[in-house]
Amino acid sequence: MEEVKINLQDKDNMENLYPVIDSHIHLLDYTEFQLEIILENASKANVKHIMNNCCVEQDFIKIQSILKKYKDNFILNSYGLHPWWLNQRSPNWLQNLREYLEKDPNSQVGEIGLDQLKYEQTSKEEQIDILEKQLELGIELDRVISVHCVRAQPEMQKVFKKYFKDPKQKPVNIIMHSYSGNKEMTKGYLKLHANIYFSLSQGIIRKPEFLQVIPLDNILVESDGPHQLCEKEVQESGLFSEKDFLVNQNHLLPKLGKINEPKFCHALIEFLAKLHNKSRQEITLIVYNNSLKAFRLIK
Repeated sequence: MEEVKINLQDKDNMENLYPVIDSHIHLLDYTEFQLEIILENASKANVKHIMNNCCVEQDFIKIQSILKKYKDNFILNSYGLHPWWLNQRSPNWLQNLREYLEKDPNSQVGEIGLDQLKYEQTSKEEQIDILEKQLELGIELDRVISVHCVRAQPEMQKVFKKYFKDPKQKPVNIIMHSYSGNKEMTKGYLKLHANIYFSLSQGIIRKPEFLQVIPLDNILVESDGPHQLCEKEVQESGLFSEKDFLVNQNHLLPKLGKINEPKFCHALIEFLAKLHNKSRQEITLIVYNNSLKAFRLIK
């Protein structure tokens, strides 16, 4: 069965949207057909950059064909081992990671982190060990670091306090992916000697109370595409309708009825504008500038 290609409901309106940067996506989780569509849609929706994240060693080589095809710095790549699949790593995983990071000086480290839901698969101690090795490499190479943390915020903050406590050390840019930490967790991260950014995915629309202590200057937006689509919330932004969704009918992604993509970052901007009682233009400018600083895109 073929997939359904659905165009933006108002092409001219989308092209006039203010610029955004999608701070977290997984391009290898799209089919080739889907990838062409979502990148075209992103361009039309004024998405200036997307930050692609690898999860396993095999991703490092797989992403190269995509990077060669899009040579205009639209796609920025991250290399790292995700806590869900740490048992797939090779004995030489750390050296392999170093080699790819050194070959791509514009790349970042990610998606790395801790996930309590996977402690039976890879123990907490082993997850922490692998996280620390990747953090040390990112610090050594002076890279931006994208971090996954699920039900392991205390452990994560303990690790971070170990590495980001020295005010004499050059601050590292840390991106907390799909963040939904409570007030105390957020305050803990903001006390670290690091440049902490909280990247919001669509699920945060359902939990606005988590945003109360996050300064606007520390907020980024992401799709986490093709995952984490909140269709109802995206439609309620007023920017998209039913016909704007790419419908997945491919067996490779059986759990995804409709597919998330970078253009939907604008729905998060609309939500933040309403939450802070500011114009969409003002919020977009703040978040866009945050993204430029977070990913060191300002020259």
